[in-house]
Amino acid sequence: MYPTIRRTAQQTSSDFDDLSLYQTQFEFMSVGERLIRINQRIKNTGNRKPNDGDQVERCSMVYFSVETKQVTEARHLIIALCKDKLIFMRIKPIQHSTMMQVELFVKVSVVQRVKELMKLRFHH
Repeated sequence: MYPTIRRTAQQTSSDFDDLSLYQTQFEFMSVGERLIRINQRIKNTGNRKPNDGDQVERCSMVYFSVETKQVTEARHLIIALCKDKLIFMRIKPIQHSTMMQVELFVKVSVVQRVKELMKLRFHH
């Protein structure tokens, strides 16, 4: 029938190559399961061993709101600015879907730049 994906206990989400399949599975989870999976991804990120001499960098949550019609542009800007410093991004509708709340979990080194960019670009 369907191919089964077997993961060993030592593998983390970063070892899982087929990210599109992972995201598809994520869509069908309940809210509780999503939160458990997000918390596990955060723990996995914190447990990774740094590369040759790299310092382990702390992470922080950043919250802001944008108009619904600007959310795609905001998403692209964040991804371009943060690159590998972005751990996860969640976007959810607020105020009867006229605004979108963006929640970011990013490394501390980019927090100030993200805040400045969002303030300049989306808050008139």
